[in-house]
Amino acid sequence: MAESDIDDTPVPNRDILDLVERFPGALRQRQILSRLGIAEARYRDLCHQIDLLETKGLLVKGRGGRYRLPGEGSILGHLDVKSGGFAFVISVRPGQPDVFVPPNVIGSAMDGDLVLAEQNSQRSRRARGPVAKKLIVVERAHSRIVGLYIASGHDGTVLPDRRTLRDIVVTPGNRPRLLTAKRYPSKSSSTPPALCPPAAK
Repeated sequence: MAESDIDDTPVPNRDILDLVERFPGALRQRQILSRLGIAEARYRDLCHQIDLLETKGLLVKGRGGRYRLPGEGSILGHLDVKSGGFAFVISVRPGQPDVFVPPNVIGSAMDGDLVLAEQNSQRSRRARGPVAKKLIVVERAHSRIVGLYIASGHDGTVLPDRRTLRDIVVTPGNRPRLLTAKRYPSKSSSTPPALCPPAAK
């Protein structure tokens, strides 16, 4: 195969994590490469990508260089935030039970995000099924968010139009590009800030 014929499209993180979830503690880097059907010439790129996932806490290298997801019974899925402030993680694998996410566990994750949910060994009175004790965002669902921007000195907050999205803190170092936005002074809003709102990037 000529070098120009090699597909250099980045491997989605979700494909790597989903594979490791299906074969926990069984696959090394080269086995992951083979099962994903990636050309041998891209082995070094894949190793770098796996190292980054490990650095972010999304993968754990076990004995013999075999990988697993962090925690016990971690689930890869999309976050479904409810109006009551709680949420569920809907697994990317059909047939898996939804994971209940208490409001204080959602953190900076937002509705629709692809997340890795680490399950809690203790069950909640509010949920009949598994409960998440920690979420790690794998991929953001929204690159643009429509909402009200409220200025407060050098900082600001975006209040999304969608009620299931969290308020977004905007700092001078992470100021997003505002498209057709109106600025309002902080005193014009009575909306309380969300718990642990995500920072704009």
